Amino acid sequence: MQLSAQQNKLIVTDKMHRNSIDTEMNTFLEEINSDSIKATIQWLQNYGTRFLKDTNHRSIAVWLQQKFISIGYQNTVLDSFLHITQFNNPGFYTEDTTWQYNVIATLEGSVYPDSICIAGGHYDSMSDSAYYGKAAPGADDDASGVAAAIEVARVFKKINLRPALTIKFIAFAAEEFMGFTRSGAAYYAARADSLGEKIKFFANNDMIAYEPSANNWHADFYCFIGMDWMKNMAVSACTKYTDIIPNIINQNCPGDAFPFFERGFQTLHFFEDIFNPYYHTRNDVVEKLNMPYCAEMTKITMAMLIGEAHAVVGINEPIADLYSSLNIYPNPASNSMYIQNSLQEEVKMQIMNTIGEVILQKVLTKGVNETNLRSFKSGIYLIQFTADEGVFQQKLIIRANRN
Repeated sequence: MQLSAQQNKLIVTDKMHRNSIDTEMNTFLEEINSDSIKATIQWLQNYGTRFLKDTNHRSIAVWLQQKFISIGYQNTVLDSFLHITQFNNPGFYTEDTTWQYNVIATLEGSVYPDSICIAGGHYDSMSDSAYYGKAAPGADDDASGVAAAIEVARVFKKINLRPALTIKFIAFAAEEFMGFTRSGAAYYAARADSLGEKIKFFANNDMIAYEPSANNWHADFYCFIGMDWMKNMAVSACTKYTDIIPNIINQNCPGDAFPFFERGFQTLHFFEDIFNPYYHTRNDVVEKLNMPYCAEMTKITMAMLIGEAHAVVGINEPIADLYSSLNIYPNPASNSMYIQNSLQEEVKMQIMNTIGEVILQKVLTKGVNETNLRSFKSGIYLIQFTADEGVFQQKLIIRANRN
């Protein structure tokens, strides 16, 4: 697939703006309410099952849409996609087609609405022992992640948050069968890639509420290979603003974050430290969960969104348009790449491969800078630019069709 320059993924940070909101962050985070999160989990659990093939799957999506609307997101949509299932298991076989529905609520950016930060989880559930019409309350897996997204969305409306970048809250469909067919996250990521959406990051919360201890809490951060920027941001938010100790797991993992990683978008999977023994059973219920722990987990995503979407409260505040000062062409490239630097200062550039290894680094002066790419193999790389204004990363595609 050929990508235009507009289809490259863009990640921007503004150091000065992020520092200016740190003093108010804890006040905002105190608005996270564990009872509110619990109430949403209870509502989803009350459906009995949220199995993607059961007859209630659309009504659940409609309920989620109405929930977002009720807290101020009148633009919430059901994003439908055709789901073809081919699943063969001893005693159970299905091959059918249904419509599934991602639920998307949007807080539009005031300065750069085409740059997007995403928080979400999946709302479908299942039981390992049975499928159609059987109990699958899925309180932890993953009503907890969906409830976290809804709670952050609620707080943002309450404090009148105005992000410079767009924030999307997404309840994804059809995660539980993603090993056999296309999930809601895979559908969304593929379409975003084809449309050239500038997704800054996706924070995926999946099973974030089981914790038997009253204190000394930990959480697993599944940090995908080459996603160090996302890892550092998450660890910073966690250690600054919560009582949770992050366990860094530097490996890819299945779930809704994976298709975003496959498409080159920054992502991270948040997961409880102690695995829930009631996973995929009729006993995965809210009574087994630790709601204060879930609230702390929710704060991580909220802090990331406020900091990295350059959000302000009650007013619109522009941020430095760093990435417009660097023009990269051609992309895809073959023998050479040119970068027009319109800044008055020098800019440090690093080119990294998909596992985060630095392949080339140099300093860009004002004007046009040429980089020889003849030693590079065909593939996808990440360019990181560092200047006084901040840091941004952009995907580079190299096609080694050389004479």
